[in-house]
Amino acid sequence: MESVCGVIEVKRTLTKKSIKKAIDHLLRSKEVLDNYKEGLKSKVREEKMISPNGVSAYLAPLYGIVSLEINRRSLPKNHLEEILDNQIKNFIDIVWSMSDGFLTIPIMKNVNKDDTKYVSDLTRISHATTEYEYFSSGFNDKNHKEDIFRTGLFFIRNYVQMTTGKQIEFKDQAEYLGFTK
Repeated sequence: MESVCGVIEVKRTLTKKSIKKAIDHLLRSKEVLDNYKEGLKSKVREEKMISPNGVSAYLAPLYGIVSLEINRRSLPKNHLEEILDNQIKNFIDIVWSMSDGFLTIPIMKNVNKDDTKYVSDLTRISHATTEYEYFSSGFNDKNHKEDIFRTGLFFIRNYVQMTTGKQIEFKDQAEYLGFTK
């Protein structure tokens, strides 16, 4: 189980039933990983390390739901956001419908300032000044679907880069990166 960098549920079409099922599968995976080696892969563990590609990383995996499309009759945007609300805030890192131009990602809000920013790592570490919310692109017209597609790829790539599937000791990391002989 040490090599889990991400758990992504892939669906052809998101419906109210299929997204609830996907969330249930992700929650079961999260429960297993949260209990692995005393919470080593928990989203609330503050221990940072350097990943093999040299960036600051956590052991928490990426959790996501990716689909080709959303059945908008079965799952209008307001119902989708209602279903995702706590899941995105607490552990899901991305929900992306590739052909609909729909993307939802978590954001952090500083409660002392009118300041929000994208979650830059895969954790949900709470601080007194931070609340987790989410950004949702909605269903965009054809002009923006290409931008949303590029953004979805960027976030998945960025999040995978911010996790390290296996805890590597400093000496081993240095050797892996070519700093020692």
